[in-house]
Amino acid sequence: MENRTNVKGVLVSTEHYIGGKRVASEKSFATINPNQPTQILAEISRGDSATADLAVVEAQKGFEVWSQMSVGERSAIMHKLADLIESRAQDIATVECMDMGMRYESLVNRLVPRGARNFRSYAQIAMENDSETQLRKNIISWFVEQTSLEVPPSMIDNYLDNLVEDIRSRNGETLDEDKYRSEMRSSTERSVKWYLIRKALIITEAIEVSDEELKDEVSLIVESVSGSGQSKEIERFYKKPSNRDSLLSELIEKKLFALLKSYAKIDEVEIQTSELRKQG
Repeated sequence: MENRTNVKGVLVSTEHYIGGKRVASEKSFATINPNQPTQILAEISRGDSATADLAVVEAQKGFEVWSQMSVGERSAIMHKLADLIESRAQDIATVECMDMGMRYESLVNRLVPRGARNFRSYAQIAMENDSETQLRKNIISWFVEQTSLEVPPSMIDNYLDNLVEDIRSRNGETLDEDKYRSEMRSSTERSVKWYLIRKALIITEAIEVSDEELKDEVSLIVESVSGSGQSKEIERFYKKPSNRDSLLSELIEKKLFALLKSYAKIDEVEIQTSELRKQG
């Protein structure tokens, strides 16, 4: 049974986390509240050669699973980690305040949110460096620039309202709203325009994802983490309607870009053929 301690109302495991499981050590050490040196918060499992060896083996197994995931899948996991940090920001700040002696306000308003932002940054960088993502960006840019479509100002304003609200809820910091809206208006207009174009393309091309396809995709995701102890957690995650809807949207997006890429290849072949004819 997992050992836990209560730190000012927050239950915290005192064991290692290795291979998706809690692992205790034979020895332990006391962690003390720096602001009250006589207060022992908990007895924590002390790492040894056995736990280190186990951690290396499990890390190698984890890397095999991680390296086989697409950039999009890895990015989604990092965003999920950021979501979890943000959802438990107060609890994390409370524990770290007691364990490190740092001011709670600094932790909850700056350091903990920064941890979430770091994961989001890593996810974003990975996506930007991915060749598939770059191709999609090129396709989106082509449609946005070539499609004559006036975006309703109200849609742009609503999109910006959501961005502003999201930033305030995550960072808990002051925001120069007028400056932010001005800087983001152009890119927001492009995003909304692509949303409308994408919606029209999906309807025109009758792109759909069946329940069976969605079920098969969930099975593939569960299979990809088999042996890591996370299969049940993944299955529960995709039973939630909002998570299934997100996956459904991803699959529709995948089908849409597969279709658009096939069009691009046809155009490329036609161009190459015409060039060869000129040379002949």
